[in-house]
Amino acid sequence: VLIKQLVSGSGLSPWGLVLYNNVCAVIPGFFFATLLELSRESARQRMSEAMQSPSTVCSLLISSFAGLAISYFQLNVRKTISSTAFMVLGVSNKLLSVLMNQFAMLDTNNSLPSIASVLVSIFGAIFFQQSVKGKGI
Repeated sequence: VLIKQLVSGSGLSPWGLVLYNNVCAVIPGFFFATLLELSRESARQRMSEAMQSPSTVCSLLISSFAGLAISYFQLNVRKTISSTAFMVLGVSNKLLSVLMNQFAMLDTNNSLPSIASVLVSIFGAIFFQQSVKGKGI
């Protein structure tokens, strides 16, 4: 609820909110990537070699564009629906991602206990949303 009030009362345009949100995420992202992932010279050298590949640069650009699109959609939806409905929407998206990974065999952690724990948490969120009284979606 607090985040929804801050987003609604900020006075920024939707793209201004996206820029602000992503700048706030990029700064610690670069710091921790440098500190934790690129702490050795060999890792920095491999990273610079990988960044010279056109396929790597293309993948990064596509991923960045997708991240901006998701951020724009997220901030606009957050203004429109209730906080609980927004949480359920996010959890539902996670469920679809997990199921698509399982069906495409992209996830190496596809044991029955891991899938069951994800499903239990998602159904818990759905039942929580149904138990809340008041204005829903």
